[in-house]
Amino acid sequence: MKTRTMLTASTGLALLTGAALLIADEAPEGPRDLEKGRQAELRRGFGQSCDEGVFPVTWPVFDPTLRPLVLEAGTDFLPCFDIGDDSLLDLDGDGRAELWKEDGAGFFWDNYGESRNSPLTAMRRREGALAIEVVLNFEGDLQYWLEQLDQKSPPEFGSLAAEHDGFFDVDGDGNLDLMFRVSLDDWKTGNRTKRYFWFRNTSVPPGRSGDSDLNGDGRVDGEDLLQLLSDWSG
Repeated sequence: MKTRTMLTASTGLALLTGAALLIADEAPEGPRDLEKGRQAELRRGFGQSCDEGVFPVTWPVFDPTLRPLVLEAGTDFLPCFDIGDDSLLDLDGDGRAELWKEDGAGFFWDNYGESRNSPLTAMRRREGALAIEVVLNFEGDLQYWLEQLDQKSPPEFGSLAAEHDGFFDVDGDGNLDLMFRVSLDDWKTGNRTKRYFWFRNTSVPPGRSGDSDLNGDGRVDGEDLLQLLSDWSG
């Protein structure tokens, strides 16, 4: 927590130094809590590019299909609901936790000209050594993400963020799935559109045979038993 606080403070100072540049260009001022685009610009000034590009996936944990996240019980997502970041998690069930990149994985765009696409990455122990693994790449086309929100065009002044938001076993198969949040902010009107999605974890933990999933739904349960009895009796 101390590290995050220090980074926030230093970023705020850097933003103050960059404010004059924005005023000189007569760019519209976005909300104070939405500074990602300008942070990225300043970070690049220090030689740290936020646009990480597309890398070969070295650890394909997730099915790359984006799925809408639907609540089947309880209330809809509250305006203040935020899943939050995770750091150490055993995603593949091998008994050893991986170190996850907490911030910035996903796609971001704003009308200042900032656009970046950063893959989901993790550090894990592989073959007796530590390795940085690319887990999942994301779509880098703004129009694709607008379509997920049923929007035809971006706002005149605003931003779109599609980013990983945590891990949760959505389909109940025992594996942690990737939670994903897509939000569109219109700075001129103050409107925000936000939806949640998920990527299914397709890994098979050691000791668990994937051959028992007879109907291919990602879990081993009574439906597979019924399938087995049907095949046996037929």
